[in-house]
Amino acid sequence: MPVMRTGSIVRHGGLPDGIRRSSRARRTEWRQRVRRVVVVLAATLVWVSVSDAGAAPFSLRLSHGVVQADLTLSSSCSSPPCPLVVLVPGFAVPMVVWDDNVPALVGAGFSVLRFDLYGRGRSARPRVDYRPDLFAEQVWELVTAPKLELPPKLRLPNRFHLVASSMGGAIAAAFAARHPDTLDRLVLVGPVGLAHDFGPQVTFFRAPGIGRWYFRSRFESVMLGHLQDNINTDVCAYPTVLAEFRRQLRIPGTADAMFSTFRNTLLGDVEDDYRQLGRRHLRTLAIWGTEDRLVPAASPVEQLRRMIPHLEERMIRGAGHLPQLER
Repeated sequence: MPVMRTGSIVRHGGLPDGIRRSSRARRTEWRQRVRRVVVVLAATLVWVSVSDAGAAPFSLRLSHGVVQADLTLSSSCSSPPCPLVVLVPGFAVPMVVWDDNVPALVGAGFSVLRFDLYGRGRSARPRVDYRPDLFAEQVWELVTAPKLELPPKLRLPNRFHLVASSMGGAIAAAFAARHPDTLDRLVLVGPVGLAHDFGPQVTFFRAPGIGRWYFRSRFESVMLGHLQDNINTDVCAYPTVLAEFRRQLRIPGTADAMFSTFRNTLLGDVEDDYRQLGRRHLRTLAIWGTEDRLVPAASPVEQLRRMIPHLEERMIRGAGHLPQLER
């Protein structure tokens, strides 16, 4: 058997001469080697998954529970960190509402991060007040989470673009007011959070006691009606959205989360946060569908113009409250 010398130590057959390891020591060393191999394989699988533009959704535990998210990295960006777009959904529709937009953004060279808000989709239903601050904190924790600390080749930028739909506009305004230096540009799609007159059903929901009872007793029909009001065509034309929407309604805690969000965020007034956008001169684009029945453009456009003098505006002809879905 060959003899190998290393410094002053003589090794025979790869082991120190004259040393006999115990059976337990050999088993311990073997287990440690296996663990190291498993760690390397796991790291390799993570690398492969995040390198793939079609990466599957993942779950991430944040301060108020597990959040379902999806990170799609651009394959066309040759000099990372690549520009990042974070997509914020609205009051009721999960992140599936952005399905058709992700390929276009990735094709344009952006990486895309989207997620389900607390209380809807496949994210947790914490027993808290669902206020704009809660959701703004969720966005902040998500973009700074250890899960997203990728290898240098894939690292995300320190600043990103925030695109928010409906109630997501109020969340985005709250986020921008608290973390203005993290944003390159803000896009608001049919934003809410501006004080205006509400219909009789909304006024009834605000009534103490009976409003909550009525909302819970007719929860599914109310929410399905709300979904149809979001879209200018038949909601059945979007089967994936409808299936995910129905699925979330059956998860315990959804009704309470929706009602709390309705009271504390959807009907809230975040005008001061919008005004801060104007004072900070953050590039802001507002988009509305011309057939939006939930937030008709005329009134909020004028309000936003006064609060954000540098506001850019776009109207999507023929679209309802979710133009990113319809057009």
